[in-house]
Amino acid sequence: MKCALPVLSVALALPLAGATIERDTAGVTMRSGGETVRVSVCGPSVVHVVAGPGNPKAASPEEPWLVKRCEPEPFEFAHDEKNAILSTPALRVLFNLEDGRLTFQDAAGKILQSESDREPRRYDAVEANGEKLYGVEPE
Repeated sequence: MKCALPVLSVALALPLAGATIERDTAGVTMRSGGETVRVSVCGPSVVHVVAGPGNPKAASPEEPWLVKRCEPEPFEFAHDEKNAILSTPALRVLFNLEDGRLTFQDAAGKILQSESDREPRRYDAVEANGEKLYGVEPE
């Protein structure tokens, strides 16, 4: 089964200088070089990623593209100085704390999506329905 996850396209490329990471009851937040990446656990096989410069927020409180509102689900979390792993029974999200890249794996460790090590995340400023957002384009 193929799984297509969006990859962030960016006009603003932020320098990465080692990341900090913190866990709370809903997920994990990684901060690096003026960028914040928030991964919320919405179910065993569903995570919600919000990323951008500064302290980004989800585009809309209603999130109409989601079938079910994201309610925090249990997950495991471990980290050292270079890497962190968020795990559910069905997914793993690997955080590279040296360069800020994310890798998504299934429970068996098969890579579903991995960010490029050749290009940093890029953010294109856009306005939609009066909200200032950052555009995301598939790779």
